[in-house]
Parts: sequence; structure tokens; C-alpha cells
Amino acid sequence: MSEEWVVRVLEDLTNSFGPAGYEREVLSKVRNYMQAYADEIMSDKLGSLAFVKKGVSERPRVLLAGHVDEVGFVVSGINEQGFLSFAPLGGWFDQVLLSTRVIVRTQKGDLHGVVAAKPPHLIPPEEANKVITKENMFIDIGASSLDEAKNMGVRIGDPAVP
Repeated sequence: MSEEWVVRVLEDLTNSFGPAGYEREVLSKVRNYMQAYADEIMSDKLGSLAFVKKGVSERPRVLLAGHVDEVGFVVSGINEQGFLSFAPLGGWFDQVLLSTRVIVRTQKGDLHGVVAAKPPHLIPPEEANKVITKENMFIDIGASSLDEAKNMGVRIGDPAVP
């Protein structure tokens, strides 16, 4: 197991699509990468994986644990202008979301978009110095209408990741 291999595997895993509730792609890759190094592989109905590597001594045992999901979003609506409202999957600070590039996974494939909000020149003065909350943000996928967004394959419930 070379350093280059480790870097390549970590890059592949971290670039995989795996928001909370949609970890199947990442789990499949983890299994494929690690099966050659395990004496036993166990999984449960929730999708958890455990790899056992048997040692040769009675020394203390070591457990390495981690999660494979990432924070993301789920499409919660599509407005008449084709913008997507979203709900978070995991913890997000609202102030870091604007201008975040996202990938929306649809039935027709992945769409690239960006988290956006009402432009500054349209924000009332009393709101200008406030943090824009995610409820007032949307994902812009380049659609100009509800029908165009739907024709691109977007459905309510589709997951998205940064």
C-alpha cells in the first residue's frame, strides 16, 4: 500500500457523492478498496461496514471508526423561475452557504448549480446587514422556469452536495 495509492483512494472517496441518507456509492467504494486487506467483512441492514484484520498476538486490539456520509442538501421545492429551495442534510452555518457550488443528483444525472439569494440591490435596507438564512436562499441550476427544471430531471427529494 503506497503513499500514492492512499492519496488516490482518499481523493476518490472524498470526491464521491455521499450525503446523509445517500451513502451507497461511498460504501461500495470503501468495500472494494478495503476487501483485500480484511480477513472478514461484516455489514448490517443499515449499511454499516466492519472490516476485521486478525492479529497474531494477544496485545490490545485497536478499533478505527469513521463515517462515510457528508453534509448536503435535499431539494424541498422548485419555484416558477426554476430555482430550487433546499433543506440541509447535516449541520450548516447559513453564513457559509452563499456561492457554494453544488451537484444535484437527479433521475437524469448530475446537475451543477450554485447556492444564491436575492441580489443586494433588491434587498430592503432593514435586511441589508442581516445574515441571509438558508430559508431565503436557493440553488440556481440555470433553469429559467419550473418546467425547464423538471425537464432537467429535478424532483423534490433529490439530494445535493457541495
